[in-house]
Amino acid sequence: MRFDLVLLIATALPAVQAALNGYCVNGRTPGTCITTSDCTAAGGTYQSGNCPNDAADVKCCQKPVCGTSSSSSCRWTNGGTSSCSGSTLAGYCPGPSAFKCCVAPGTWAKPTIPSYNCQSHVIAAGNRALTAFSGHVQSVGCYGTRSGTSDHPAGLALDFMVGTYNPRGWAIAEWHMNNAAVNKVKYVMWGQRIWSPSDGVKAWENWRNQSPYDRGDVTSNHW
Repeated sequence: MRFDLVLLIATALPAVQAALNGYCVNGRTPGTCITTSDCTAAGGTYQSGNCPNDAADVKCCQKPVCGTSSSSSCRWTNGGTSSCSGSTLAGYCPGPSAFKCCVAPGTWAKPTIPSYNCQSHVIAAGNRALTAFSGHVQSVGCYGTRSGTSDHPAGLALDFMVGTYNPRGWAIAEWHMNNAAVNKVKYVMWGQRIWSPSDGVKAWENWRNQSPYDRGDVTSNHW
């Protein structure tokens, strides 16, 4: 079996992880670095170890259920690649104003994979993923003239844009791992981790760290 499709689950908002009022993550759930008292007052829960650059009483605060619906969750909503594709409610989430209650996520229209210089079998594989995750992908990129060892100039790499730090990313990344043979996957990257078929099937948390681990921005870090 020839493996020649690269999946890069990516985003596009510049941000700094673990800054006060900034992004943090515990497992697969996004949060914000705020004081424990502010977190508790807003009905959130916090975990230690995910805001290392901040004071001791600043921890990663999350609120996976918000508003009046059990399907709504607190997500980052700033910028053009928000991780919320539905409507938002203010006043339900801890931390900065960009961390809002997202209602009915997963409703993006199916994007079109650009055909210019993108290999036909790559487009076919990408469309299988878009069918499996209907409404969960905002846009897809393929061909690009990039430096280094990128597979984009050969039309063999797909970027699935799902919104900054969006938990959808890990589900799409693991789906490509589980369907690597039929899609001829070479490797998958999401959330500063990378997987190749030789690694064997394993949860995203156990994938290898990308090297270098921190490439300076969320796009390069595949967030």
